[in-house]
Amino acid sequence: MLPRVPPVNFVRIMLLALLGALGAGWALANHFHVGFAPMEVAVPRAAPTYDADAGEIPVPEIDRGP
Repeated sequence: MLPRVPPVNFVRIMLLALLGALGAGWALANHFHVGFAPMEVAVPRAAPTYDADAGEIPVPEIDRGP
């Protein structure tokens, strides 16, 4: 036979379970109803150049085929 659980412990467990269920429900509702900020779009920039005087060499062009 199972041991008897004191009523205070049972009520505490039920309240914690109810609080967890309410918190999870609130989090789901909040997640689906809050608008998000627009994503930042990178501004295209010119390709970096090389400095021949500093001994740098340019990157060769890649032939990607037809």
